[in-house]
Amino acid sequence: MHEMILCKLGEVVLKGLNRRSFEDKLMANVNRRVAKCGNFRIYAKQSTIYVEPKDENCDIDAAFEGCKKVFGIIAVSKALPCEKDVQKIIAAYEKDDQQREKHAAAAAKKPAARKTTVRKKA
Repeated sequence: MHEMILCKLGEVVLKGLNRRSFEDKLMANVNRRVAKCGNFRIYAKQSTIYVEPKDENCDIDAAFEGCKKVFGIIAVSKALPCEKDVQKIIAAYEKDDQQREKHAAAAAKKPAARKTTVRKKA
């Protein structure tokens, strides 16, 4: 399973017969923001825009930051798709938690960038 991004729509949900045109414009704006982060599938259902990576080369963190900057979106969150079963939800959470711990441990092992100081001679 791969992570995806959920974007909750703002006042667009109050629109009437032209609501779909506003949703299409928001999806185009999201698509423009995440285009440089990889290849994503973007679709809308029930006042939520789903941003789903099509391959493993997508930068989900950069796409998440890009989605937060789209006007008209009030909330952005990451999600893991899984079946509607309590045990499967818990298993997906634990698997993701373990992967995050491994990633954090690998990042901690990398040496920190050294800072250089330039001193002026008197």
